Amino acid sequence: MLKPKVPKTIEYIINKLLEAGFQAGLVGGSLRNMLLNIPVKDYDLATSASTKEIKALFYQEKILDHGLKYGTLTLLIDGESIEVTTFRKETGYLDHRHPDQVEFISDLKTDLSRRDFTINSLFYNQKTGLTDYFNGLADLRNKMIRCVGNSEERFEEDPLRILRALRFASQLGFEIEEETEKGIQTKYPLLVHISKERIANELVGIFSGNDYLKILDKLTHLIHIQYL
Repeated sequence: MLKPKVPKTIEYIINKLLEAGFQAGLVGGSLRNMLLNIPVKDYDLATSASTKEIKALFYQEKILDHGLKYGTLTLLIDGESIEVTTFRKETGYLDHRHPDQVEFISDLKTDLSRRDFTINSLFYNQKTGLTDYFNGLADLRNKMIRCVGNSEERFEEDPLRILRALRFASQLGFEIEEETEKGIQTKYPLLVHISKERIANELVGIFSGNDYLKILDKLTHLIHIQYL
């Protein structure tokens, strides 16, 4: 479980960043699925390099910068699209969806601390191995969905995370940790701030999981008809 098989294109990008003196590695859902031996569709990388520095390193590659506002560049290499994002700190979520301020930083732990669930807060490269500040690996092993930090704060920032928690529980067959579930119960009314399209997409994901009956039976009021 501790040594995911990294595709050559991903290894090339990470190594190039490491050799230039930056931190770089796999993060998020792609790493989570690799550790669970689930097929990965899209790979996400995080790095201490700025977008300007990434562009300078990969000047020979085609780069899309549609995510530049959030520090994300898309490298097009060998027919693959790989997103590379600069470590960042986010503050303020007045619309309950997007951060009001994004600050690009070089500190890995701060970047990982802003993520939704511990199982999505892991970081890996083949040089330093797995970085796990929030016990995400233990939660993977124990099949547990747990927020990073205070659950109510995480759901206050982005209520869509409530449905993401349910989707992961349904698709992965995981349980929702007690404090995280309390946060869901408290903050689910904030789903009114989320578009019907995004809610519908998450509901499709919930229904596609093997454990959807258990999840819906447990938290049926979270998908009240007013959200459909």
